[in-house]
Amino acid sequence: MATPSSSPTAAERRLNLLWLALVGLTLGGTLLVERANPGVAVTLFICLTMAIKGRLIIDYFMELKAFPGRLQRLFRLYFYLLPLLTLCTWLFADQIAAMTTLITR
Repeated sequence: MATPSSSPTAAERRLNLLWLALVGLTLGGTLLVERANPGVAVTLFICLTMAIKGRLIIDYFMELKAFPGRLQRLFRLYFYLLPLLTLCTWLFADQIAAMTTLITR
C-alpha cells in the first residue's frame, strides 16, 4: 500500500487511468443517451461501450488474466455476447415481442 509521501507505482497509475476511462465512458454514454435520438448508431456505441467496459473490468479489476484459459474465455465471451444480444433486442424488438406475447392477433 502506498504511503502519502511515496509516488504511485506504474501499476497503480494504470489502474487509476483505467478507472478514469471507465468513468469517462459511463458519463459519455449517459450524456449521449440523454441527448441523442435513438438509432442504430447510438445503440452500437452503447454496445461497444458495454464490451470495452466489461473487458477492462474483468481483466484489470477482477484480475481475470490470472484465471485459467477456459474460464477467461467464458468470462470474455459473456461480455461480447451481452452487447450483441442487446443490439439484437433493439433491432428485432417487434419480432421478439410478437414471439413472446400470450395474445394472438
